This record gives sequence, structure tokens and C-alpha cells, in this order.
Amino acid sequence: EHAHAHHNHQIHPPAPGATGSTTALSPKNYYELHLRALEELPTLEDYLLGIAQGDAQQPNMTPGMMPQTPTSGGGQPAFTMRELYDCVQYCPNVLSRLYLQICAASALIRSGEVGTRWVLKDLIQAVKCVQNPVRGLFLRHYLLQAIRDKLPNEPIPP
Repeated sequence: EHAHAHHNHQIHPPAPGATGSTTALSPKNYYELHLRALEELPTLEDYLLGIAQGDAQQPNMTPGMMPQTPTSGGGQPAFTMRELYDCVQYCPNVLSRLYLQICAASALIRSGEVGTRWVLKDLIQAVKCVQNPVRGLFLRHYLLQAIRDKLPNEPIPP
């Protein structure tokens, strides 16, 4: 009987990859944050693609304020889009990493460096790890929004 009296006081270890910065947003607040992300992430996608193509420009900045785009010395970009796609996966916060991964994946598909099927399979595996239903719903919505115009015409084999 004593064991049952304390069942609501269990201590749970942090999830792997958790940074301790979790927030308890209501679904309404999370929806508002999601809408804001949908507005801003396409700009980041364009910027990442610009870095990989060597012509990144900061939006809403005068030419004197723009940082130099990294180049390898011969006028070539210092990073490929595939390298940038891999780089965003080092973000320590799981949910932020997945949003960045989808954003970079969309730019990677646009760059043509890697086949669409490979990128989609990688993303599908990545988004399966989100167990919170609200966060998972909004993440999958962003995934569909980001890649809807990049989907292949034929089905992806299992």
C-alpha cells in the first residue's frame, strides 16, 4: 500500500540529448511559436543555400553591414550544402535540431548535391523520435510544408 501512495512522485531521468531547457508551452502558445517559425525558416533556408553557392546575403542589411561569405580562397564556397546539413545536426537541443535539419534538408534538395530520396528517408527517420504529440504534430507539419514542392513523383521504396 505504501508503494502505491507515492506513485505520483517518481523521479524521471532527463531524456537523452535533453539540455534542461524544456518549456511547457500551451498548445495555443506553441502554435503561435510554430507560425513564427514558418515565417522565418524559409529565410534561413535561402541563407544556407546562399552560403553553399557562395552568394549568401543577409536580409534587411545594407551592403556595408553584410558579413563576408566564407570562401575557400579560390572564390569557391567554404562549405557544401551537405556539410551544412551535417553541421546543423550538432545542435544540442533535439527539437531545435530537427527544425534546423528539415530547413537544411530542404536547401540540400534544392542544391541538387544529394538525391531527394536519401534526404527524405533521413528526415522521416529523424522526426520519428519526437514523442510529445503536440510537438510532433507541428514538426511533421513543418516537414510537409518545407518539402511539399520537392517531393519526387514516384513512391519512395521502403
